[in-house]
Amino acid sequence: DIAPGEPGEAMILHSPTSNPYFDTWVAVLDLATMTVLADRELPQHGGLIDYDPAGNRLFLGSTNLSPSSLSRLSYAPASRTFALDQYRWNAGGGGSDLSLSPDGSRLAFADGSGNGSDYAIHDLVASNLDSRRGRWKTGPYPRAVGFRHDGLKVIATSYDSLIEFDAGRHVVERSWPMDSSDDPVCSYTGHVGPQRAKYSPSGRFAYSTYPCDSAGYYSVVDMVALGNPTPPSSPPAVPATGLAFTCSTEDPGALPAQTPVRLPVEPVNDIVPACHGRVVLAASGSNRVVS
Repeated sequence: DIAPGEPGEAMILHSPTSNPYFDTWVAVLDLATMTVLADRELPQHGGLIDYDPAGNRLFLGSTNLSPSSLSRLSYAPASRTFALDQYRWNAGGGGSDLSLSPDGSRLAFADGSGNGSDYAIHDLVASNLDSRRGRWKTGPYPRAVGFRHDGLKVIATSYDSLIEFDAGRHVVERSWPMDSSDDPVCSYTGHVGPQRAKYSPSGRFAYSTYPCDSAGYYSVVDMVALGNPTPPSSPPAVPATGLAFTCSTEDPGALPAQTPVRLPVEPVNDIVPACHGRVVLAASGSNRVVS
């Protein structure tokens, strides 16, 4: 998993022994030189991260475990070290994605097995992982979640749909079918559903990623044109040199409203949307970061 870090840096979650359940490290990467500034073993384990640069907090979630755990760690930029602040062992079942709101107050945690009596994504208080604000109900099976840059909308996926929610009211506003079995770009076997869901920097597009087949030999990035954000919002104020991007406008070009693109990258386990249809991908199978 990857996350924007301090300005000009990224945090790369990895496991030297390929076992994130028991061996979890974060490499701090300088994006200008593409050099590793530090590589730290974390005091808890997991396969999902997001970072709060304003509060110097790293959020860590376990993947595909029941129960799934969540951790909040403080980060010291000068020494590039982490310390555990809170650990919750029973945050859900089958953790698959997490996302921190732009203001750092909320943490969305998606679990494929659902959270409670139905299939929904937890809306947790970031400063207290035991406290919940509400739930975004996706239906079977919650897989991925991301906030728009103004925090007013949430984009999420179920097994076969991309869904946009009002973040505060936790209600569905619109959705798009993502039935990969009929996808003209790629033939699927063993479909496991979209793995990530992200807004573009301007909020005009949404992206989802999923493997093309059960072996993960190919991945598909699906872009959906949303139109201008409602309500209107300004581009995010983020450093242009970081692993986050500022776009005053985005040109959809000749792309249709929904565009699946087949990529020879196996498998894609995270995506950071850039401007004008460009994306940065983390490919765990080949240990690459691809633009």
